This record gives sequence, structure tokens and C-alpha cells, in this order.
Amino acid sequence: MNFRTICAGLLLAMGSAVAQATELDFEALNPGSVPAGYGNLTWDNWGLMPKSTCQDGYCASVTSGSWSVFNQSGDDATITSTALFDFQGAYLAGAFHDDLLVNVKGYANGQLAHERTVGVNTVIAQWFDFGFTGVDSLVFSSFGPSVQSGVSSQGSNFGMDDFTFERAVAVTEPSTIGLLGAGMALLVGVRRKRADCRG
Repeated sequence: MNFRTICAGLLLAMGSAVAQATELDFEALNPGSVPAGYGNLTWDNWGLMPKSTCQDGYCASVTSGSWSVFNQSGDDATITSTALFDFQGAYLAGAFHDDLLVNVKGYANGQLAHERTVGVNTVIAQWFDFGFTGVDSLVFSSFGPSVQSGVSSQGSNFGMDDFTFERAVAVTEPSTIGLLGAGMALLVGVRRKRADCRG
């Protein structure tokens, strides 16, 4: 094993990945739809709901700050990422129905990896631990026995707040840097000794 190979191995050993949790509370966003890239994710069919003008169960869905998000027109809403992430959970509340069901599917490279259906109400938002690991897209669907399609005030809308997920982040540990430094010094010493012997 030559000097360059050993150095490359030590440099690779410097980096390690740790999971870093991120909670998205949808504050400081402009009214309208959730912008692409928020939280380094892509949001499709998610609208922003201000607490100042909310109605019905939308108000319950705002659990922190002044904003939550909702599935526009009661249709499916998706969250996608270019890298795998772990979906920990979120607060959910029904907009119009106390018997609304929200189905969440987690996909990895186009394959269904996780699925869970939860019941929500209009009175209080509930925290749900989903624990979906290693996904790159989430699909939220909602339905229920009281939903009347085509009637805006009786639709399958729901609100969500404090969306929490984890993504692996590369870090360099101080102890690893010290080890690398010691290893480099040892290798330099060995090379000098060999050079002296040849001289």
C-alpha cells in the first residue's frame, strides 16, 4: 500500500453521516402555495393557510406560529426530494369533517416503501409519528364517509403543521481530524527514514 492510497483512506475516514432533524413550521412564507425548494423539498398542491383568516378545522391545524399548509381543492398533495430522507411526523387536522382519513404513502425510487392511514378531526390537531425511513417522496390523500366531492365546504381538505423529517448530513469529527494528523505525521516520518537509508 503506497503513501497516496493510505492518505486517501484516511481522508475518507474523516467524513461521517449523522441524521439532522428539521421541523418546518411554514412561517415567513408569502401567501399562496408552498414554494419549491422550501426545506430543500419540492411541494406540489400545498397551499398556505394563515391563522388570521382561517375557518373551521383549518384554525386547529395551526399548531405553531401563524401558518399551516393544506391540500388544495382536497386533492392529493406530494412532497419530493432529490435525496432520501426520513419522515418523522407532523400535526394534522381535518378542515370540515371529524371523520376524515388521511393516507400517507412513502416511496423510494418509485417503489412503495411505507403506508399509513390516520383519522383526524376539526377540533384539535394531532401529532402522528409516521417513522418512514429512506424515502424520496410522500403522497398525502384524504377521504371519508362525509366528504361530498364538488362541494367546497364539504371536501376532503386537511391542514398540516410542523412537518418534521431527517436527512443524513456529512460531518467531520474532531477526534477523526486528530487521528488523521497523527497518521500523516507517522507516514512522513517513515518516508524520511526510508530516504535516509537509501542515501
